[in-house]
Amino acid sequence: MPIDFVSQLVSAAIRAFGLGLVAFVGLLVFRVRSSAARHATWTVVLVGMLLQIPLEVVAPTVPLKALPTLPASIRPRVMESARISVPAAQILAPANRARTEPKVRWVSSSGELAGAYFAISMLLFARMGLGSWGLRRVLRDTKPIPNLGPGIFESASFVVPGSVGCFRARILCHERGRTGMP
Repeated sequence: MPIDFVSQLVSAAIRAFGLGLVAFVGLLVFRVRSSAARHATWTVVLVGMLLQIPLEVVAPTVPLKALPTLPASIRPRVMESARISVPAAQILAPANRARTEPKVRWVSSSGELAGAYFAISMLLFARMGLGSWGLRRVLRDTKPIPNLGPGIFESASFVVPGSVGCFRARILCHERGRTGMP
């Protein structure tokens, strides 16, 4: 069953935009100031965007009621004339040879497209997992800075301060006493 690739991409883009818009408006309306909550919201939006095409293949379709279409005129309008010209006679004459369309196979089924999308999504998830694993390794080597407060740590692996984590957020600073790059 051939699919319309462009219309599927456009509908995916519209759904992704709608999901992002709902998240943005929700963060504004509820006045969410917590960076952890904002990060979690946008992570959920990203996962939703990545999984929408594979879930479209697996999930059942929701039937929508559409307005009935008006029947199109079957007979084309032709200007009637007393004399028929030669080109018109050739057009109206039955064709003696069968017209064959070249067979072009862009995408054979939606399963192949969803499989490719799923494979790319899994590669991106694997990349995110490897990054999280590397960050956990770095966080094991951090030392707390008690005089600055809870949740503030120092590490030689970080040159610039930054925050890490969603539920147990940490602020990471460059290790004091080191002047060179790690």
